[in-house]
Amino acid sequence: MPGSTFKVITTGIGIEAGVIDRTTQFVRESEWVPPQTTNPIQNYRGSTCGGDLPEVFRRSCNIPFAQTAISLGPDRMVAGVDAWGIGEELPIDLPGAAASTFGDTADLAQQLPLLGIRGFGQNDDQMVPLHMSMVAGTVANGGQMMTPYVVEATYDHDGRTLDRTQPEVWKTPISAPTAALLTEFMTGVTEGDRGTARSVQLADGQRFAAKTGTAELGLVGDPRPSARLDDRICSARSAEVLDRSGTDRPHIYASRRRNWRSRSRPRREDSPRLLTHRRRGQR
Repeated sequence: MPGSTFKVITTGIGIEAGVIDRTTQFVRESEWVPPQTTNPIQNYRGSTCGGDLPEVFRRSCNIPFAQTAISLGPDRMVAGVDAWGIGEELPIDLPGAAASTFGDTADLAQQLPLLGIRGFGQNDDQMVPLHMSMVAGTVANGGQMMTPYVVEATYDHDGRTLDRTQPEVWKTPISAPTAALLTEFMTGVTEGDRGTARSVQLADGQRFAAKTGTAELGLVGDPRPSARLDDRICSARSAEVLDRSGTDRPHIYASRRRNWRSRSRPRREDSPRLLTHRRRGQR
């Protein structure tokens, strides 16, 4: 499960649909009962959380993103995740490409609590790690999701270039203004008051934008190690980081393998670079 990193997607969908914007206010509360149930949705560790959109994003509140997904409704939320390529095999030049999933969407109108829970990355949300890197890359690329590749070029035995891969846009799930807003919110995660990645520091004081995420927690109070996935490991696997140090184009580093490149277009001097974050112990 992607956990709270999925809030990048929900936020993008909500902004594009006009359901939320940076001034949207959310009630400060520790639990909220969605429609069709009496069971409440809680924030991380039952904390009281709320405020405007930048605050709930940097603090990674759960309730506002459940409310956003339900306000969007099944049709718009499903169309939104489809726009991010969820449900499609990733177009990478390797065999056996996998697809992310938003779960069964056939009866979500009668299961609004589940829709809300999926809005913050739980329940049946499943994201391919590379896809989450591509999500962050979309923010870095001004809303364009680039096609990933492994083979940059092929050569003959004399070293002459036979073919060279060219950058190609796969999806455009969000507009450039929405991408700029998401970059602002993700920078708040690392620099803002009570941001969940504020303790993380890059070399030479480089500024960066991020969204942390805990993939799954077990039952509260259950001491058995098997009852929960380690939230520190899950956050290390799923956190997205945009390095804002200023390079000529974004780079993706994924699955512990460095120097792996995404197809990416030339970008402005001040636009961010993407890499995966390996720090443990963040939401």
